[in-house]
Amino acid sequence: MSDIVSVLNRLDINAMNEADDALKEIGIDMTDALNLYFRKIAKYRDIPLIEDEDDLNDETLEAIKEARDISSGKVKAKEFHSVEELIKDCLSDEADD
Repeated sequence: MSDIVSVLNRLDINAMNEADDALKEIGIDMTDALNLYFRKIAKYRDIPLIEDEDDLNDETLEAIKEARDISSGKVKAKEFHSVEELIKDCLSDEADD
């Protein structure tokens, strides 16, 4: 038997209840669904939920593209040596917008 761990997370109660109802309709419980989800993430190294990118705004699509480019090595990720450097970079990005 594989190792088991209990996980405590904060979830939107309405989203969790709706998901639980949907999972019951297809015949699996929340634990099985989460195990499937984590296995997909581990296998594909990506979030497996985005089916229709037309539903996402431009900022989210750009963030997904950037994350995939960094993950593939196409783009080098920014590095920070302190929280102050990170905050300064974030604030400068906001000023550019």
